[in-house]
Amino acid sequence: MAIRKRVLLLQVLAGDYDRQVMDGVTRYARHHGHWIVGIVLRKPSDPYLETWRYDGVLVRGSDHLPPKHPLFSLTRPVVEYDLRQHSPRFPCVSADHGAGGRMTAEHFLDLGFRHFAAYTSNGRADQRARFDGFVGRLRAEGLACAGLDMNRPLSSAWSLQRRIEQLARWLRGRPRPLALMLGWDINASRVLEACDRIGLHVPDDVAIIGAGNDVPVCELMWPTLTSVDLNPGQVGFEAARMLDRLMNGEAPAERLTLIPPRGLVARLSTDVVAATDPLVAKALHAMRAHCPEALAVQDLCAQLNVCRRSLEVRFRKAIGRTPAREMKRLRMEHAKHMLRTSHEKITFIAAQCGYSTFADFLRNFRQATGMTPGDYRAALRG
Repeated sequence: MAIRKRVLLLQVLAGDYDRQVMDGVTRYARHHGHWIVGIVLRKPSDPYLETWRYDGVLVRGSDHLPPKHPLFSLTRPVVEYDLRQHSPRFPCVSADHGAGGRMTAEHFLDLGFRHFAAYTSNGRADQRARFDGFVGRLRAEGLACAGLDMNRPLSSAWSLQRRIEQLARWLRGRPRPLALMLGWDINASRVLEACDRIGLHVPDDVAIIGAGNDVPVCELMWPTLTSVDLNPGQVGFEAARMLDRLMNGEAPAERLTLIPPRGLVARLSTDVVAATDPLVAKALHAMRAHCPEALAVQDLCAQLNVCRRSLEVRFRKAIGRTPAREMKRLRMEHAKHMLRTSHEKITFIAAQCGYSTFADFLRNFRQATGMTPGDYRAALRG
């Protein structure tokens, strides 16, 4: 019987990204002898490194560890997953963050944006690589990007408020409509708070794209957050493969292996065309402010002091849809959001989203998604 390898994981299960990395590690280990795994949540004083018998170590970056941490004196194989410093101390498998930045720029360009900014921590290698990829892609189109570096850590509620105030002042000075790239998904809460304080509307005034596709975070934001899926499951799988080779006495093919992103997951924070028509932009804001209740087109026209025919022509030119179709689409997106994030009864959701009858909601939902609301919810929750 083959001897099972013993692997030590040094990392924090801090969010959806880390859990997906562990899924990738698990997928590899199940097909290669079912490793015996020990987990340490980044406690430098933890005795595991000195007392537990193991064959190799997986760590999410080593920059968080003190210089004299016993990890750095080990003779056993160590692999880092995800690039957190510019020169990893061990063989490393990382998401290709530069490609993620380029993907973000491509999406904004497709939506017609001409003004760009980034809110990142450029002292960290992962966010710096995304920033460089973002800026490089824009420069290829002859476009510039403003940046605000949030590098210093926050340590109190007071400092958080000061940081939001700084962010609000910076956003106020940017041209609009603005396309904003974030360092990670979690930073969206600060941006949304800053925008709300100074009366900027997401996505009409500021469209936002995060990184990591941390689904609980992205879905809890409102508007829901568009994000780059950095393919963490494959990062975990390849990190485990690299460690297995090292434990077998092989040399790594590359010191640094980059895993391309899986793709961009579009949600409501970029659900906009960068309309240059100020009337259409104002109408879109009124629709989102009124959503999920139905807003009659004649009431919208009265609010904007414009005839229906003129508004419909300008909508078709700006976004390719009529006002009625846009309102219908927004209500359906809100219904899908409630199905994803709440446990409310489907009949309640239908009523909350302005549908006069459940049959009307069911018919429209099937037309939009090809499935019933119940099947949609079940598919998301497995």
